[in-house]
Amino acid sequence: MYPKRQSFREEMRFDIDATLNQKPKDFTEFQQLLKERGYEYKDGRQPSIRGKGQKRFIRFSSLGVGYSVDDLRKIFSGGSFKKENPETFQMLINIQKKIAEGKNGRYIQWVKRFNVKQASKAVVFLQEQGIQNLEELETRTKEITDRSQSLAQSIKNAEKQLTEIKALKTHISNYSKTKSVYDAKSLQKNIQKCWNRRKNGIANTGK
Repeated sequence: MYPKRQSFREEMRFDIDATLNQKPKDFTEFQQLLKERGYEYKDGRQPSIRGKGQKRFIRFSSLGVGYSVDDLRKIFSGGSFKKENPETFQMLINIQKKIAEGKNGRYIQWVKRFNVKQASKAVVFLQEQGIQNLEELETRTKEITDRSQSLAQSIKNAEKQLTEIKALKTHISNYSKTKSVYDAKSLQKNIQKCWNRRKNGIANTGK
């Protein structure tokens, strides 16, 4: 089964992120870098771009939060934005395995392009996270793993406490149901004792 193909908008968002990662000094240079990637830019009330193989221009504003021209210009003025639909990563495809399976050249070319994009996403992500080398990546991974294990243990402890509380509630409920019966029997026993003492007292007086 082929990996899910990216839509034009997904490819545009990826290429815009990759272009921004090249650190253009202003929006004009940003446009030029997009042009080098094969995109055609159209200005106007609704600025838009068109990539290779596309029939229609797509508005920047339709790409989601953080991809409108105004949002992109904020980056060059020192601003920032929060993106919708964060990038997802997929495992790289084993090219040699696919060749051995008899896949044709066209598919192999697509796989190479797919792998390059996934690798580029990984590089962009690492740079955004400030990870500069393998040692930092291993340290960050260990921190996340330790935190996950700690959270998992906390969840187990909480579940154990909930089980104990549930059992305690059951005992309290059972006690409240049987207490009235116990009190009634105790009262009956006390009355019987009093009656016996009174009866014995009357019998002794008669003697």
